[in-house]
Amino acid sequence: MSKPKWTIKRVLQTSLLFLVLVALPLGSWFYLQGGLDYRMEALAELEDMGPIPMFEWVDQDGEAFDKDKCIGNLLIAGFLPFGEDREEYINRMNKLHDQFDNRTDVYFLTFVPTSLKQVLHEPDARQDVQQWKWVQIPDDQIEAVAATYAIPSNEKSALWITLVDDKGAIRKHYHYQDNKEMGRLVEHMAMLLPNSVPRKVQ
Repeated sequence: MSKPKWTIKRVLQTSLLFLVLVALPLGSWFYLQGGLDYRMEALAELEDMGPIPMFEWVDQDGEAFDKDKCIGNLLIAGFLPFGEDREEYINRMNKLHDQFDNRTDVYFLTFVPTSLKQVLHEPDARQDVQQWKWVQIPDDQIEAVAATYAIPSNEKSALWITLVDDKGAIRKHYHYQDNKEMGRLVEHMAMLLPNSVPRKVQ
């Protein structure tokens, strides 16, 4: 029996068959596995630092905001800094807020020292009173409140953003002046949030 001739057409057909049956599925597997590994690595960075305490604050609109409203939602909490750092903090939080502005399951919480209470009437604090809560606390209670969010006492509380999950557990802190850490915060939020939530009615 004569051997079959490997024509250019047959070589192309065989190559295409190999690509469809072997190469593409294998490539897809490596791609998906790489994505899964990345996701697992990112989720492993999230700790359980304990629950946030029961609280009830009055927001910039004079409305009560308490822990019960946070359950079932992510909470991103931070402390408004004094001095020139304040503008950078607000800019960072504005960008973060803009990325999740269409979510109904995310709250932003900014603690405002009493000595800076005038900011509660400024545009940044008024832009989204439903999703971004600004609450006033006495200056001498800042560190005590920071401790309830598991921020170490040797750290400057105003430098850190705290991620709280939908069960009220503190998961991680992020240095708001660090681009890499803030990028990781966005990734962690996206991983913890459900895929689809209706857009808020304006």
